[in-house]
Amino acid sequence: MICTTALVAMFPHFTDGWRPTSVGSVDHDTLPVRCHFADPADASRCALVLESFALSWEVQVDTLGFAEPLLDDDDRFDVYITEEFTEGGAYVAGEGGDVDPDDGRMAQPSYMALDATIPDDEMPGYVAHEFNHVLQYSTDFVEPTLPVWEATATAAEAWTIPGYKILGEWVADFQAHGWMGLLGDGYMLWDDYGIWSYHEYGAGIWILHLDHTSFEGTGTGGAALWWALAQDSRENEPDVFDAWGAVTGGTWADALVDFVAFNLVSHDPERRPAWVDDRDDGDWGSVPTATVSESELPMTVVPEHGVAPSGWVHLELPDAPEHLVVSVEGDDAADLVLVAVAEDGSVQTTDTWPARLELTGAVELAVVHTANGEFDADDRLVMSPLEITLAVVPPADPDDPAGADTADDLADGEAGAGAGGTDDSDKGGCSVAGSATGGGLLLALAVVARRRGGTARAEG
Repeated sequence: MICTTALVAMFPHFTDGWRPTSVGSVDHDTLPVRCHFADPADASRCALVLESFALSWEVQVDTLGFAEPLLDDDDRFDVYITEEFTEGGAYVAGEGGDVDPDDGRMAQPSYMALDATIPDDEMPGYVAHEFNHVLQYSTDFVEPTLPVWEATATAAEAWTIPGYKILGEWVADFQAHGWMGLLGDGYMLWDDYGIWSYHEYGAGIWILHLDHTSFEGTGTGGAALWWALAQDSRENEPDVFDAWGAVTGGTWADALVDFVAFNLVSHDPERRPAWVDDRDDGDWGSVPTATVSESELPMTVVPEHGVAPSGWVHLELPDAPEHLVVSVEGDDAADLVLVAVAEDGSVQTTDTWPARLELTGAVELAVVHTANGEFDADDRLVMSPLEITLAVVPPADPDDPAGADTADDLADGEAGAGAGGTDDSDKGGCSVAGSATGGGLLLALAVVARRRGGTARAEG
């Protein structure tokens, strides 16, 4: 499902004073909700819309703890069955400014628009997703980070609709563009790179992971995150990183490393947490930037777009050998952490470079940009260039396996050339250099339906 909610949230003035056309309406029996229709033929559909709205209210507000909807001047929340600006999907739009300057949050009323062509069997999911945006407007309508809007609303569908599973294509899309991190979105990917992406919807796996690791899978993690986002002015502090650290009981950098380790194994039913199977439609899994085999070492991988704060670059090593040393060259501003997960699920992390890999065999490896945990989510998102060099370097002193004569060379970026590598950073794509010819570099992901010019189901 695609929707335009969060985009409108960042520009609330755009729709102020405008509402979709209504020729009639139906009120819910007990809730302050009014369903409008633009075509009398759609009047009967209000029963399903209101029923779905009531379920979403019961689950998301009464059970999970999100802020309840704010009502407008007629003490009703308005839902419209329409084809005005819905583009086959749905959206939520906020109106006015902060309703109460003294309540500690930037909250405003909103309304919901649902496309008249949405099939009945899909309507509950659309309503659940859009309803969560309504509750986000009731909490922090000035939050500028799009993924936290759409990822939470996508997770809310899973909490609200029995049997709902996140579309695997979205999760795989998100994981394929992990280098963009949790501040990037499909609009940035399209505008800056010409990549059509559902990044912010696939990020629903981030919210589900947060909920299962910090809230025992109760579904309350999304509400806790949004309450932690709330502030009483247009200054976005706390930002999404502050809130993430607060609800996980540490720093966002620590939470990110944990999340990336999960991503590295989420495609493997033998290693991933059991809860994933309840949310898996059979088609998601971490997507590596490159696959590196022992026969190709030494090798230098140059990700085409670099990596953003909160982003990561994923390498798949089917047969990681002993004495593998990983070195990175990148922007001085990029504080990087190595995360590696072995076939048996053991994890190695380090922020010391060059990094000697302690794991062998089938290993998933990620270089993660944690920005030392100090990046402000409101700062301009800058991609840091990155080169990753992998080489087999036996320890100079067998009694000191952490040491290596060539470690300094690797740290200085000389191992790629000195060990047979070359610098292909000026080439497009994810270039791989070394003793082998390269092979499958950056896995391209083709997404078939373009963007929500402003609306559509996942974007609600």
